[in-house]
Amino acid sequence: MIKTALFAVIVSSFLLACAAPPAVVAKTSAPITIKSDASESLQSGEEFTTTLTLTAQTNLKKLELSLAPYKNIELVSKNSKADFFDINTNDTRTVEVTLRLLAPVGYLSVFATTTDALGNNRTEAKALKFGTHPKTPSRSLNQQTPSITINGEKLILMPSETRP
Repeated sequence: MIKTALFAVIVSSFLLACAAPPAVVAKTSAPITIKSDASESLQSGEEFTTTLTLTAQTNLKKLELSLAPYKNIELVSKNSKADFFDINTNDTRTVEVTLRLLAPVGYLSVFATTTDALGNNRTEAKALKFGTHPKTPSRSLNQQTPSITINGEKLILMPSETRP
C-alpha cells in the first residue's frame, strides 16, 4: 500500500514537471534579414545616407527596429527607431539613415524585435560594417626581417617589443 502511494506520487510529480511550460520561451534570433546598400568606398569623415532593408522570413505581427552607433560612426539622422506592423513572408521594409564615418571603418548596431501571430517575441542584434581598412602591401618574410649568417647558418632576426 505504501509502495503504491509512493509510486503514484513520483509518477504524478514527473507528469506535472513534464507538462509545465519552460521558465523562458525565447528564440535567439529573429526571422528577418538585415542589409545595407552603402558603398564600401567610404572615406573617414564622410557623411552618407544608406537604406537598411529588412526582409521577413515569416509572417510577422510587429517589427521594432532600433539603431545605435557602435564604433567609429555617428548617427546623424534623428530617426533611430521604427515600428512596422503586419508583414508577410518575404515582404521588405526599408529605413533611410544618415551616418558619418569617423574612421576608415565604422559599425552601426541594429536591433530588431519581432512578434509573430502567436505573440512570440524574437530578437536579432547585428553590427553593420561601413568602410574598408586601408590596404597595406604584402611582403614576404625575407623582405620584412633582416637576416645574418653565423657559422654557415642563416638566422632571421625577428622584431620584438619590450614588456611594460
